Amino acid sequence: MKLGALVYLRSGCSEPIEIASINTCELEDSGWKLRISGSSVPSKPTRMKNGWTRFDYFNIMTAGIATREIHWPHAANSWLPQANYVFSSLNISSNYERYRIVDGIEYRLSFRNTSEVSPEDGYLFLCPLANFHAPGSTRFTHPNLAAYWSLDPSGTRRLNHWRATMLGFPSVEFKMKVWTRTWDENVYVGLQQFHRGKGFDPNTRDVARHMGIVLYESPWIDDQLEDVVQDEYIAKQASQSGRTNLISEGEVIGYSSLKSPELEIFDVSCIPDRAIMEPEPPKPLFTIMRIFTRTRAQHIVLLFGLLFVTLFFRGSVFNFSDSNIVGVAIQRAETLESWLPDEALITLIDVLKADVRAAVVYNAIEGEGIRRKWVRRQLSMKEA
Repeated sequence: MKLGALVYLRSGCSEPIEIASINTCELEDSGWKLRISGSSVPSKPTRMKNGWTRFDYFNIMTAGIATREIHWPHAANSWLPQANYVFSSLNISSNYERYRIVDGIEYRLSFRNTSEVSPEDGYLFLCPLANFHAPGSTRFTHPNLAAYWSLDPSGTRRLNHWRATMLGFPSVEFKMKVWTRTWDENVYVGLQQFHRGKGFDPNTRDVARHMGIVLYESPWIDDQLEDVVQDEYIAKQASQSGRTNLISEGEVIGYSSLKSPELEIFDVSCIPDRAIMEPEPPKPLFTIMRIFTRTRAQHIVLLFGLLFVTLFFRGSVFNFSDSNIVGVAIQRAETLESWLPDEALITLIDVLKADVRAAVVYNAIEGEGIRRKWVRRQLSMKEA
């Protein structure tokens, strides 16, 4: 999601469509903060040299939520002077409330303790701003690694997801929220009249160029005549150099005071902690141990218990499996009673009971003719 982008929200669809965007904008970054029910927790984080932020485990459990907010404070001053140009270029003339400007992004980590034990100490490390977007880019996304737990205050030894859970650290849910704003039709009509009164064509970029703001770009807008328009604008500026009715500094500031009647927040993504914490897939045996126990002593007892059960029941499991194979073979053999005498059928069943391998081969033979030949051979070998 690009900060400052113009997006379209379709009815019944939670994912917005990006219509136009800017390549650069000034950001206001709150940094990571702990919160309780929307209020900031007075807990001073530790800024690491590598840009990561560290919180103590007990402060995390007291708060329950960590957030980071990125705002674009000049959304109105940058968008409104060129809004009518973008709308007219895209032939948009209605439903303005569905076209919204992304003016803020919030990253939120929620912590939930599901363990019966808790670590004696520990630290949570949260990623720097650079993990959310590329340098110089306005596009923000969820990071590959947003956070990790560590027993080391320097954070050099990271705990993978499984190890952190074993030690009793809480599970983490990651959310990326996007704030958008819109203005109604009356605002855009009023801006058209205001810009015309100042001698500008509201359906061009003249106002934006005059104010020196970053221009919106869209793949659906034809910019082939951009050089011609730029030359026309320079010529117009030269002819208006003596005019006094151009947009003043006070009027520029006034853009931000135009009422935005609606603020909408929607979730872009909700990611479980396995996708954002330090990953390491657990081995099956230790997964079972993690489910049934928490202490080291119980781990040892369970390990020996699993070995004993495996060795004790191994023969029974195999015998049960062999019995199934023999049983299926006998059922198939009984269908031969129409051409095989009873004594020969009983002999065949004895062969199948005595040799599991023979039962496996018999079950695998599908052709009726081949199966009868195989039975005759087994019976002749038995008689011999």
